[in-house]
Amino acid sequence: MKHFVIFLLLVTLGTVFPQNTLQVLVKDAEDHQPLAGANVYFDSLRIGASTNTDGHAIIENIPNGHYILTISYIGYQTQKIPLHFPLKRKDKTLTILLQPSPIRGEQIVVTSTRNNSVVAETPVRIEVLGQEEIHEELTIQPGNISKFLSESSSIVTQRTSSISGVLSFRLQGLPPRYTQLLKDGFPDFSGLAGRWSLLQIPPLDLKQIEIIRGSYPTLFANGAIAGIVNLVTRRPTAKPHLDLLLNQTNRSQTDISAFYRAQHGPLGLTFLSSQSTQNAVDVNNDGFSDIPQFRQTTVNPRFFYKFNKSSSLMLNLTSFFENRRGGDMQALHHGIDSLHAYLESYATRRIGMNTRFQKQFPDSSSFTLKASFQKFHQNVTFPHSFFRGEQNYLFSEATYFRSLSHQKWVLGMAFIRNTFQQANPQFNQLYNHRQNTISVFSQDDWKFAPGWIFQAGLRW
Repeated sequence: MKHFVIFLLLVTLGTVFPQNTLQVLVKDAEDHQPLAGANVYFDSLRIGASTNTDGHAIIENIPNGHYILTISYIGYQTQKIPLHFPLKRKDKTLTILLQPSPIRGEQIVVTSTRNNSVVAETPVRIEVLGQEEIHEELTIQPGNISKFLSESSSIVTQRTSSISGVLSFRLQGLPPRYTQLLKDGFPDFSGLAGRWSLLQIPPLDLKQIEIIRGSYPTLFANGAIAGIVNLVTRRPTAKPHLDLLLNQTNRSQTDISAFYRAQHGPLGLTFLSSQSTQNAVDVNNDGFSDIPQFRQTTVNPRFFYKFNKSSSLMLNLTSFFENRRGGDMQALHHGIDSLHAYLESYATRRIGMNTRFQKQFPDSSSFTLKASFQKFHQNVTFPHSFFRGEQNYLFSEATYFRSLSHQKWVLGMAFIRNTFQQANPQFNQLYNHRQNTISVFSQDDWKFAPGWIFQAGLRW
């Protein structure tokens, strides 16, 4: 009697809590090869299994009811299949065919080419320093971009003054004046301002740096015979974001920078503020400063406005102020006397504005209008002479881009006005100048065969 009661109890429990078993075979939908290591599970029941080398998986102890079976595998699209237990055929294996979904890395689009091409499909040699490289170099040299370019191959940076610490850079071995430095496509660092650019550009707002080696004057005039360095900044995002940077070195340099970006409806804003200070340091104890004393301040707000999905406007305001001194350490700390008289001082001021309007058309063509004005003033004092000069640089450009089935056309015209005046009347005729340049240009990228692109350009 006792054994009979136990037998009835087990039968009753088996009827109340029935258990089911599911056999699954997972294959590739294209070649029907079994997929080993695929995950097969019921999320609501917290039970599942992984497929073996033959693509089979077995899930046991499934209670009666309606559940969703999930099948996932890296590189394939996840499937969700509703099942009701008990199944009509318990001995049947459920076969699942997963569709491939390759994992693709982020495509790097370069803006220096004017046609927003992917770097892998550009017929010129382009090196792109992305966010990872920028963040890495930012921790080493957060005050300016000199470290970024010195780490790149084929770019040579050289110190042209041991007192002021001024750096110049060259591509392809050509003099610095043949390399065009751009920021978001604007040539704001031309002429006298370019000599100080590496030490006066804070990198906190940079998204990527594009380096084109070799002659590329079709789109950027004769200043791009050696190559182009284009600094691309970050754009506003729907979620407000703030970056703060605090840096202190053992060489008495302090950097404080902040970058904010946000998008509120059609209006976007980015704001860069940077303050860098450096005390004069005599590294080799020879009585002269190896690292000059300087104070730098940068304020750079940028405004973005979207009229609609196809039209946008950008307005950028820049202001930079710097005082830099170097020379005899005694003269720096205690003033000039008969024994310690060599002292150089540099006062720099840069104020500018640039704007860009862009219109996209339904046929994937676009029209871009850009304008920039930069005023660069510098006052330099030497022991027995001085230099005081002011450069005004005006740049305007209109371009039209059209993409056909196998061709990408860029047509445009530009006007550049560059004036320079210095305060010493003795050298006015030698250094003062006024230049006006009007140019038209065209470039065609023709993909005439898979893997082959022919590029032709003309500028007058």
